[in-house]
Amino acid sequence: MKKYDGAVAVERLTVSLDTELADAVRRVLERDNDVLTELAGTLTSVYADGELDALRDEWA
Repeated sequence: MKKYDGAVAVERLTVSLDTELADAVRRVLERDNDVLTELAGTLTSVYADGELDALRDEWA
């Protein structure tokens, strides 16, 4: 993945405008919450015990 000023290309960013400067507008980029952290563990009851291991074995 290509990096641009510390942000990875697949990250979600929020853009806001800082208009406190007299003659200019500054764009402020902030990282959104980590999607993986938000979603980790949310699908724990979707697969039966051992089913994911069998799927992984198919790809090996």
